[in-house]
Amino acid sequence: MAQPSSLRMEETLEFSLIQTKKRIIAQAEKLPAWSNDSRAIPNEIVRSEVFGMAVKGVKREWMVNHEVRCWKGNRILFTGETLDQRDLDVWLAVLHFFRDKDLYHPLYLTAGDILDVLGKSKGKNNYERLKESMRRLKKVTIEIISDFRHFAGGFITSFDYDFSRKKYKVMIDPGMAKLFALEFTRIEWPVRRTIKGDLARWLHCYINSHDATVKEPSKIHLGKIKELARISPERPLNKVRFDVHSAMESLKNMGIVCWYEIDSNLLKFARSN
Repeated sequence: MAQPSSLRMEETLEFSLIQTKKRIIAQAEKLPAWSNDSRAIPNEIVRSEVFGMAVKGVKREWMVNHEVRCWKGNRILFTGETLDQRDLDVWLAVLHFFRDKDLYHPLYLTAGDILDVLGKSKGKNNYERLKESMRRLKKVTIEIISDFRHFAGGFITSFDYDFSRKKYKVMIDPGMAKLFALEFTRIEWPVRRTIKGDLARWLHCYINSHDATVKEPSKIHLGKIKELARISPERPLNKVRFDVHSAMESLKNMGIVCWYEIDSNLLKFARSN
């Protein structure tokens, strides 16, 4: 049993760590730089149901201050239409333009510029889907609360057409830099583009947010995956097990994971690098 002096020392160290984290966050003014073939997403977002799976035939739900499911230690309140993996791709593309930029100034982009970064052709359907995603992202407000961080803002604060420039004026919340100040996940964009299926795409991001090795694998219950990936509540756990197995097998074949197993509805995995 720890002595009172030891407990006080642990509490002091924990308090000091929280204060250090708060200081780092307070000083963050830019997104970090990352390579052209990478994308980046804050860990609080990637380990939550904010960008879940699209459920075919189910209308998007409008939520107001809805507490989304996320990792222990965080609270996330969400207002807006439910977002899916396609919306995540668009948000990642917008963040990509703003990496290492002054977030208090807008960027002027054409829809074609964003489609290029997404790797999409410039057909009518892609233009319309892009604009729909941008409008959804613009309407979203999100509040993230933890021991050392409190972010309240939106994903995209401006997506307005400037007729004089013939481009869209795009801005993100400058406070977004604070979500990247400590921990964020880098994903390889060329790899993500080749992954089929929303569940595999969600798992790819989630897996990359962990330092998981064969000696120290990461673990997550299938019920938690069902919540965070926003799999239909009506889908029974035995079918979720089949879905996760199929998705993990494809990620293993792509070299994203080197090992995984599902035991007693618990997924264990190790990353390839």
